[in-house]
Amino acid sequence: MALVPRDRDGLLSTLLVAFRRCLGTALREQPPEPAGEVLASRLLQEALGTYHHRTRAARQLREAAKAGDAGRLREAIEAAESHRVRHLDLERAREALQSLEAAAA
Repeated sequence: MALVPRDRDGLLSTLLVAFRRCLGTALREQPPEPAGEVLASRLLQEALGTYHHRTRAARQLREAAKAGDAGRLREAIEAAESHRVRHLDLERAREALQSLEAAAA
């Protein structure tokens, strides 16, 4: 008869142990993939695409802030937010936009 945990934490820890065992078994049973197959994998390509979009958005954000163009900076901030660029870069860009708008007013 299986032992069933009576509280949520016990259930979660039991599930975690079971998951780790299944994952370990699956990893041991699968042969390693050749390097070409790994590089061609869809998941890796998606991750690389996300990385390139994020770095491009961050670069455009820095360039727009350096150029001092408020319209371009607004567009770059929107793009950076959608690509989840670092919070610190976004805050600096927002501060630059506020100072540009204050200077224009």
